[in-house]
Amino acid sequence: MKDVGDLDKSVKQLLLAIRQSGVVALSLQTIVQNEGKATEGFASDSDRLRKKRAAKTLVDLVVQDILFLAASETNLGCILLDAEESTPLTSAHKSSVAFDVVLIIDPIDGTLEYVEGRDNYSVCLGINRNGKISFAAVHFPARDILYFSTDGTSYRVEQFTFAGLDLMARLRPIHSAGNVVYVNRRVPAEMIALLTSAGFDVHDDEEDDIGVPDVLLRCMTGSVVCYISHTRQVRDILLGAIIQNTPNGFAVDWLGKDLNWPTTPRISRAIFGIGSCPESIVEITSRFQ
Repeated sequence: MKDVGDLDKSVKQLLLAIRQSGVVALSLQTIVQNEGKATEGFASDSDRLRKKRAAKTLVDLVVQDILFLAASETNLGCILLDAEESTPLTSAHKSSVAFDVVLIIDPIDGTLEYVEGRDNYSVCLGINRNGKISFAAVHFPARDILYFSTDGTSYRVEQFTFAGLDLMARLRPIHSAGNVVYVNRRVPAEMIALLTSAGFDVHDDEEDDIGVPDVLLRCMTGSVVCYISHTRQVRDILLGAIIQNTPNGFAVDWLGKDLNWPTTPRISRAIFGIGSCPESIVEITSRFQ
């Protein structure tokens, strides 16, 4: 098992940038204002989801540049940039047609929750190499917890801001023995009806304003069988890549095949969870592939 000293130098550099970003975000949370932005969405999106998508702060821009500069200094090669915001630095970046990796940045995932003073926002960074997420990190500054994966192994770090990586431990999720399944709003109503008929307790990922990150964390703790995702931004479900790199974790498409992480911003269909994806769920989801 790796300890802090075994981590690659570039990984440590990225994690340091994420830590710095979290400090910036947390220190400014009580005074920042929602600047807003124009966005596109889906007809099925709720009012709350539209507000989430339209939220933007100056902290988003600062954090994104911190992460982008740190990643640029790690010699990733020719990159295709998938970033939530546009800043002078990212706008000046010219993605190579013959890119080596996709650099995924979501400076503040949950900006609306951030300006509302809640603790469930996160700083997210990922690297996609040839359809595999080789590095993913999701830091919750207000909770002071970091989840990250590298070289096929996932970790949880407590007290990340104050203790750095000293309390790093390999992530060992718990397999669910229940019947709770979460979906997002774009999953077809017909599929939800079939899942319910099959005995699953199906919930929307906006129910009680829980949000995708906490749904995926519930998958890790064994309180949820899986999360069925339809047309989600890659950067919004990076925790799914961390689940994929845990013991017995799975990230599959609706046919039950190992998930290939695309270079496009959205993943059309995916299922995340611990253990093995129930055959009864794949039998249903495969009908809608």
